[in-house]
Amino acid sequence: MLLLITGSRKMTKRGLEYARAAVRRAKECGHEIIVGDAEGIDAEVMNECHKLGVQCTVTGAYNKLRRRTPTCSTKVITGNYTERDRYMVKRADACLAIWNGKSRGTKYTYDYAVKSGKKAWLKAFAPANQGTQKPGTRGGL
Repeated sequence: MLLLITGSRKMTKRGLEYARAAVRRAKECGHEIIVGDAEGIDAEVMNECHKLGVQCTVTGAYNKLRRRTPTCSTKVITGNYTERDRYMVKRADACLAIWNGKSRGTKYTYDYAVKSGKKAWLKAFAPANQGTQKPGTRGGL
């Protein structure tokens, strides 16, 4: 199974640990991972994949990559970040979105995965003083 792990750039420590645990779980299940090339959750996921030897594809937009690791393969999309996110959803069998309660891109990617009929999970990690929408799920991991 190819699992898209997407998430917010600004994330709590608990959210980053959740991302690392998701990679460990994916490894136990024999899943491959596809991830964007941004800071925050994306960087945490690709670094954990590199550390654990999980097969991972880092995907960039605008014909460039912002972040990468030595062991993750890469794919660059000629369009913008919305097109990159749609590409990743279309390739993936399932989507895990780790959200800070504010990031429009993370929520958009999750919503697009649900609309596309993919198994999708939304896990929210908002600071205690910040309101957030209730996380949703579609399918099961």
